[in-house]
Amino acid sequence: MCRCFVDFGLAHANLYNLMFTWHVPKFRDYLGTDMEPAARLEMETALSLSQLFIDALRACGNGGKPMPEENARFLMIQIWCQAHGYIAGINNTLLDYMHKNPIVLKDRLIAKLVESVQAGVENNGRRVNR
Repeated sequence: MCRCFVDFGLAHANLYNLMFTWHVPKFRDYLGTDMEPAARLEMETALSLSQLFIDALRACGNGGKPMPEENARFLMIQIWCQAHGYIAGINNTLLDYMHKNPIVLKDRLIAKLVESVQAGVENNGRRVNR
């Protein structure tokens, strides 16, 4: 899932930016307007995708017990923030100033994201001080 997210963000930079980076009207901007029902449907669809990720994390809970929803949600947000930072840095070329060829860091970054998922699963999504 991490690799697919990063690959999508890099391969479809304009769409990714529209979805996650640019300030575009969101659901609350349409409250009380004729567009509210359409905006609600779009928001619910978008949130259902993040819920798929949360449900996958919960199902991986340690000891055969599902990870608590709150812990899985935090882990999903942590992973998204890390991946988004890399994607945005590549797409806006900022990482070009920090590394001579930042795209070569992709597999290493994804491996660290997967490590975060594994550590989160092992600890049932609880915070671990390392």
